[in-house]
Amino acid sequence: MLGWNRNGWIGFDVGERAVKLAQLQRTPEGLRLVSASISDRGAGSVVDDAKAAKALAGTLRGRQTAATLSMRECRLEPTDPDAPPEPRRCADHWESGSGGAYTLSYPAEQVEATVEGLAQAGMQCEVIDGAPLAIARVLTLSDNYRPDELIGALDWGETAVSFVAASGGQARYARRLTTGAFGDLRLRVGEELGLNHAESDRLLARYGEPENALKGDEDRMVRELLRDAVRPLAQELKRTYEHLGGKLKTKPPQRCLLLGAGGASPALAPTLAALAELRVEPWRAVGIERDASNEELPDCLLAQAIALSALAWEARV
Repeated sequence: MLGWNRNGWIGFDVGERAVKLAQLQRTPEGLRLVSASISDRGAGSVVDDAKAAKALAGTLRGRQTAATLSMRECRLEPTDPDAPPEPRRCADHWESGSGGAYTLSYPAEQVEATVEGLAQAGMQCEVIDGAPLAIARVLTLSDNYRPDELIGALDWGETAVSFVAASGGQARYARRLTTGAFGDLRLRVGEELGLNHAESDRLLARYGEPENALKGDEDRMVRELLRDAVRPLAQELKRTYEHLGGKLKTKPPQRCLLLGAGGASPALAPTLAALAELRVEPWRAVGIERDASNEELPDCLLAQAIALSALAWEARV
């Protein structure tokens, strides 16, 4: 078929703590994740982070790249049509489909540094996408997806937590939550249990899996600690659902999918679900085959990078 390109762009998701890279490929059987990596951000520049991510991902096809940035420096607010453009900020707007619109903006120097850093690392940045828009698109790859279903997604990141409600691949509602960042939770766990940063990470990565079960008083202590640490986020999420129902004049989502670091910790989804009295589960990609080199990487961490890679085909329509 003329104009049919099998390779997606390189999806480059710059988080506060980690960089996630993914590249999809279209085959007659469907989508395949052919390259992916998750790497810690260093103290250096974007170019250093990009080079490290590329080295871990292995073979990449082409140079065209789509990126998204951490929500920490992002402003997400209802669009004010009378507001003048703010100097030195790069902004994008989208209609929510509910009679409203949102504006998402980043400092111009951050955007410029990202584009220039990717170029120095051998990648050509075609677009910097807004995280809520990437999240809305990747939800179309969720289990039992229906275009008319309103799905909630909680991007539980290192320093910021964002909620998006989407249907048909379009973000209809988006909100920055004011509490509950994963980094704060890790810090509290470490302080309460006398663990350092790496030990807290290992505990959160394993606790909740049957093969890593604790016993007796130790299990009870960790379980109660996590409940206390997650409770403020659960309360904020419940308030968000109430606000969403009033704004969209519709029933809130029947399920909330976790992305980011919070989704990769086995105990956090059931803890949040119990406290918020909602159906909460980690996001998992459906219908995407994987190469052996990346099959162990958590779907919920790669979600936005996967959505960014797929922009290649939308851009050619």
